[in-house]
Amino acid sequence: MRSAHQSEVVQAMADISLPAAIELLRSMTNRAGDFDNQTSAIGKVTQLLLSKGEFDRAIEIVNLVPEGADYPYRAAERIFAKLALEDSRRLIVFGNARLALA
Repeated sequence: MRSAHQSEVVQAMADISLPAAIELLRSMTNRAGDFDNQTSAIGKVTQLLLSKGEFDRAIEIVNLVPEGADYPYRAAERIFAKLALEDSRRLIVFGNARLALA
């Protein structure tokens, strides 16, 4: 329940201060069990970063997910779709998503 409320706070904060929302999101990544409900918060932050063209930061946010937690595939998909076909970061995004399936 705590993580669900934290996710809501991060999403609301993202509209006010994206840097503050990112810091809140980073503080929530301590344990996989506390992180499983955060994919919506990651999605919101990633979406805002992509709208500003901050691809590297968006990739970094998606990669904050600890091992064993739900991977934010939708956020990774958005990043993948926004990157140019020849952009080598597409391989990183795809590779990380693939590793999360294993």
